[in-house]
Amino acid sequence: MLTYLSIAMVCLRSKNKALNSKALQTCATHLAAYAILLFSSCIIIILHRFPHLSDHGKVASILLHVVPPAMNAIIYGLQIKAVREKIIIIFKRATPGKVKVTNCDSQK
Repeated sequence: MLTYLSIAMVCLRSKNKALNSKALQTCATHLAAYAILLFSSCIIIILHRFPHLSDHGKVASILLHVVPPAMNAIIYGLQIKAVREKIIIIFKRATPGKVKVTNCDSQK
């Protein structure tokens, strides 16, 4: 983690914008995946201290093994330009302004 933070600091001080952008994208995705794993692990440790929350600890333990790998795939998938463009198209199609609302009173 310290390595990625030091790379990010060097990129922020450097003048080469194209190289900085690529390096920061790589570091950001690795740091995001690491933060998700670290956060999930901390939740498990905290919940272990409270025996009356054992059911929550079980759910958190399952999520620790499911969420980070799923988020890892999403984070790295968004780096691929074709995937990112397809997701943008999907979200533009699902905007609330395009939802057709019918009047229930007119159907009576």
